[in-house]
Amino acid sequence: MTEERAFLKAILEQPDNDALKLVYADWLEEQGDPKAEFLRLMVKVRQEQVVTPEQRQQYQELSSELAALRTQEWRTRRRPHASSPENRERLRRVQELESRLTGLSRQMRRKIPTRLHELAAAFDVHWLAVVSDPEIEGCGKGTGTWRPRFEFLCEQSWADMMATGNDQVRHCETCRQNVYFCDNLADAREHSSQGHCIAVDLGIIRRKDDLSLSPPMYFVGRPSGETIRSSYQENLDPVSQARLAARKKAEGKSGRRQ
Repeated sequence: MTEERAFLKAILEQPDNDALKLVYADWLEEQGDPKAEFLRLMVKVRQEQVVTPEQRQQYQELSSELAALRTQEWRTRRRPHASSPENRERLRRVQELESRLTGLSRQMRRKIPTRLHELAAAFDVHWLAVVSDPEIEGCGKGTGTWRPRFEFLCEQSWADMMATGNDQVRHCETCRQNVYFCDNLADAREHSSQGHCIAVDLGIIRRKDDLSLSPPMYFVGRPSGETIRSSYQENLDPVSQARLAARKKAEGKSGRRQ
């Protein structure tokens, strides 16, 4: 095992260990590797983000109440004689909680330096999945009965998730759901359509509502998987386009070798 592989293995086992990442950055700098700058800047951004205990508690309370109301809503749909006033009050409260969660998520959102975007866009996506720390979007609390809203951020981040056997999949012990690292916007849209929590790579320049398909998809009959996947790839940012093209090229070479 090379020295770098040993660093990456250790980071994968302890993804929230910033000190370890900084030691790795020092080693990279000794090798003249530009990834050192990315690691130091990413750790700096992570450490400068302040989510107060009050914000964390408020987030947990709001998301738990919202999940409970969504569960009630699902059960009510199965009862034809449910009280209409009760339903209207529940809907009003759901909308209020969603609004408050959206506002709280905006307060917690990090400010990502342009330089960090530039560096991430140039590096190997498998390496980024191991060492990066993007935010978790579409908090998975209560996803058994409703799909997450992707303007909701989790109070935790990718580095706080538990590693699995797949570099691009981690597990949230709080929600008991998997979280998916997406190195391009098409994959992020596909996961979001399935209600998965995601962490979008820092190299992607984000836009408002970029996880929504615009215009919305309308199909006559049952669309093929390829048709749906191609629709996710519309209006992509340049980094996503380049990464998808590189993936397709690599898959083509692999197919020819077989």
